[in-house]
Amino acid sequence: MSNIYEAPTANLSDEPGADSGAAKFYVVSPLKFALLYTFTFGFYQLYWFYKNWSRYKAHTQESLWPVPRAIFTIFFAHSLFRNVNDTIEAEGRDHSWDPGALATWYVMAQIANRILDRLPDSADKLVVPLELVIMLPVVGTILYFAQRAINVACGDPAGASNSRLTWANYLWLIAGFVILVLILLGIYAESHGANP
Repeated sequence: MSNIYEAPTANLSDEPGADSGAAKFYVVSPLKFALLYTFTFGFYQLYWFYKNWSRYKAHTQESLWPVPRAIFTIFFAHSLFRNVNDTIEAEGRDHSWDPGALATWYVMAQIANRILDRLPDSADKLVVPLELVIMLPVVGTILYFAQRAINVACGDPAGASNSRLTWANYLWLIAGFVILVLILLGIYAESHGANP
């Protein structure tokens, strides 16, 4: 029986329907992850790291700041992947991966991206294809494997609880597609000597 004099309670979490039993990390289906990462040209990883750290903070009540950890990922990828692995082991789940090596590959790829960004403007014809064709898929593949481990850690290996694309996801996909078309048109125009 409820007390009519009791103050009402509300769920003040950052996601609708989330509760104290919410997953410890950010669960997303591998296909949805791949689409959002690819069509946002890797910017999705900022949101991805933020969501993982904010879920971890809410679940463990640790005093940490998710935003800086999402921005400065090279300093925190190892600890995130280690926390995921610790959860997999604590839950008695089976997943074959090497979180330390995967995090190291991620850090090295991010450092390589920063070096490419610092090359002089005269190297743009080399840098853009390297970033789009090589580095974007490398980082995406690393995070894809991490996402699979996260899903296992949370007891949802297929990421079924977050497999549907939302209207916000579609907006990001459309924006990314438009940017991709503009990039390709720019490359085509430059290669055919068209003046801007």
